[in-house]
Amino acid sequence: MVRRNVSFVMWSVPLVLLAGINVSCSDGRRPVFPVQGQVLFEDKPTPGAMVIFHPVNDPDPRAPRPIARIGADGTFKPTTYATGDGAPAGTYDVTVTWIADVDNQNVSKEDYREPKNGVPDIYGKPDTAGLRIEIKKAPNDLTPFRLTRK
Repeated sequence: MVRRNVSFVMWSVPLVLLAGINVSCSDGRRPVFPVQGQVLFEDKPTPGAMVIFHPVNDPDPRAPRPIARIGADGTFKPTTYATGDGAPAGTYDVTVTWIADVDNQNVSKEDYREPKNGVPDIYGKPDTAGLRIEIKKAPNDLTPFRLTRK
């Protein structure tokens, strides 16, 4: 009887360790798919603007929120885990903010300038932006977002 228990322990311990290694190697990352898009404001590129994808109806509060900085021509490729890697499949509300760089270092109180959003503030909130997309489990070429003054 003792021999059976020893045999069981000898086989079960390595199996448990292997299972633990398998779980610990899983980093919990969701698969991402290539995405490219463009943001235009009044039919002109928005270089330096920021795009954020907000998951819709995702119960996980830690769900990824892919983000992208817009290039000189208005194009972007969102980042989830690595630069320009794309986004997990799903539905997203998209926000856009375009804050110009303002150098307020060594500026007197009178000359201080408040940074301003280059696009209307409604585009900076998921519930008012009106920009909803679906990312598929394939390469995604989004229709350009054409922002206006509304």
